[in-house]
Amino acid sequence: MTISDIKYTSKDKAVVIDSLRDSTIWDCITPRSSDIIIASCYKSGTTLTQQIVNLLIDGHDDFDNIHQLSPWVEEQCPEDSLNQKIERIEKLPDRRLFKTHLPFDALPYYPDWKYISLFRDGRDVGISLFNHLHSFTEEGRRNSPVYPFDGCIPIWQ
Repeated sequence: MTISDIKYTSKDKAVVIDSLRDSTIWDCITPRSSDIIIASCYKSGTTLTQQIVNLLIDGHDDFDNIHQLSPWVEEQCPEDSLNQKIERIEKLPDRRLFKTHLPFDALPYYPDWKYISLFRDGRDVGISLFNHLHSFTEEGRRNSPVYPFDGCIPIWQ
């Protein structure tokens, strides 16, 4: 993401639209006072935190994928239409748990919502992201919009 990917609306709310995210999707969600937001940079323990918070709230791990219970709202997903995504989110029972990789000023703010922010040393994020992306197949790396390390891989190996 570059500075040009962040646009500000008249309310000074940032809008982030890139190959993976569209922050305007949050505007389609009907807020509930019990919603919980887990906000982090990628590769910073988001999924682990989603699992922990789910266990604290629901007390079970009876699901196939954490994203069924805790969706990544702003993710641009080619498999779903926006209407399908919103419908699935609106059907979630209270307390809803959402994941985000947006900066705070691109998120809606509601005083009743609970926000959990995760932070990780940037060096650790970089190594974790490198390992994650390096696990892609060659074709997956070529087709991935998030594979920024092509020129760095020979240096890091």
